[in-house]
Amino acid sequence: RLRFESAYLRKDGTLLPFEASARCFEVRGQRYVQSVARDVTERRTQEQRLAELSRDRDRALHQLRLQFDNLSQGCIITTPDLAVLRVNPAFERMFGWSAADLAGRELLEVLLPAAARPYVGVRLARLRNGDGPIVEEHPAVTASGKRLSCRITYSPLLDGDGRVAGLMALCEDVTEQRVMQRALQERTAML
Repeated sequence: RLRFESAYLRKDGTLLPFEASARCFEVRGQRYVQSVARDVTERRTQEQRLAELSRDRDRALHQLRLQFDNLSQGCIITTPDLAVLRVNPAFERMFGWSAADLAGRELLEVLLPAAARPYVGVRLARLRNGDGPIVEEHPAVTASGKRLSCRITYSPLLDGDGRVAGLMALCEDVTEQRVMQRALQERTAML
């Protein structure tokens, strides 16, 4: 059996891509060759379109990775069950954890002091239904145990069918702002 692809030049000067196959067979001692040629224009067009879409997807993913990696806010991506999938460099700097240290760990266990976990856990349950985003300001804990005041925006990540595929948390350290606010309030109270 022989199979190959080529192109015919039409009278109008355009090319007709085709796929040809040939096989030999015998009937009552007589040898025959059967050849079949098939127009593959549509298949080639689809293959080119798929290649373009693949290049577009790769470019978009590259841009998203660059944005994720260069966010000034700490960003953490989890599964729907809040297991950590990925963190950006700003999160690593802010909290002192490496991405490898966090992989598979539960978000609330990593980020929050024990006393805040039940309250935030209840609030995050809404996200599993696709509701959100939710903006919370609460204490967070670094790898060294230092407490930070953080404003965290929790958002559901939806798949193509609208189902929750994960969660994204954007973390902003507002500790210094809160310290300055308290100092200002104390000075104002003295007046």
